[in-house]
Amino acid sequence: VTGRITSNGTGAVALYTGGGAQLQLNVSHTASAVNYVQVTGAATGSSPTISVQGSDASAGLVLLSKSASIIFQTRSAQGRSFNVLDTASPVNYLQVQGNTSTNAPILSSQGSDTNIDLALTPKGTGLVRFGTRTASADAPITGYIEIKDSGGTIRRLAVIG
Repeated sequence: VTGRITSNGTGAVALYTGGGAQLQLNVSHTASAVNYVQVTGAATGSSPTISVQGSDASAGLVLLSKSASIIFQTRSAQGRSFNVLDTASPVNYLQVQGNTSTNAPILSSQGSDTNIDLALTPKGTGLVRFGTRTASADAPITGYIEIKDSGGTIRRLAVIG
């Protein structure tokens, strides 16, 4: 038997704690809603799931904060893994896309501007790490940029021209 909690008309369904003093969860009414969020538990060794369900063949999920960050944590309150910060009126953003076999995942700048740099900003004296080194001495070098390779070794990328 499935249990059901309903509201009258266009009213919301609210969950309060503390004797009714603190609102903890509010489910708002959406006229003609066909898509919804489903929360599914899991057996030992598996993970619970928050998913989008409904009659549309394709529907995304929006996480919206109130002028603050969205924080992804693991293990405990100190286990911050990823943080999305608030920016007033953003027009440019980061997009992440997986890919098929033998093709690299894509991390790209997107937005309304025509040309958008991708800024990778290490903390303090930290450097950006990527790739492997290939030795070559067939072009005049006019300068260099320091990075760290995937093994953590500081490398200087030659600037030519």
